[in-house]
Amino acid sequence: MKNVLLLSVLGICIILSFASIVYPCEWCFVTASKENYYYIDSENLKVSGKEITFWILKQDIETGKVLLQKKFIMNCEDEITAVRDVKHFGLTDTILDAILYDDNFEWVDIPDNSKMQVFEQVLCLDGKPRANTKEYLQKPFAKK
Repeated sequence: MKNVLLLSVLGICIILSFASIVYPCEWCFVTASKENYYYIDSENLKVSGKEITFWILKQDIETGKVLLQKKFIMNCEDEITAVRDVKHFGLTDTILDAILYDDNFEWVDIPDNSKMQVFEQVLCLDGKPRANTKEYLQKPFAKK
């Protein structure tokens, strides 16, 4: 039931992102691979100094199924990131497992030409978290 609701919200967000009027969207499309769409949760962004904490959702393009959600922390100035939490979803849309890293996470460099670099470009500006990230996420990012 939750997945049906989430997919409905995602579908509405995608449709509304192409409208000329800007509408709020919780899970906003950012980028895609050959097999998956990637979204950011615009409502739960947390900024602390030069760091921003955010959730990413990975969705199978063919089935529309949500595969996982990951919570990241990103240091915009140092261009590094770390995974904070991970939720894997099963065939029945239930959480198969969840990993909570608390304070035991490892910072890594953001690789050039990676999906994470795309998220960095959306979330960071001039070495700091983007001031208008929620509004910036409302602009339509073209699906490829």
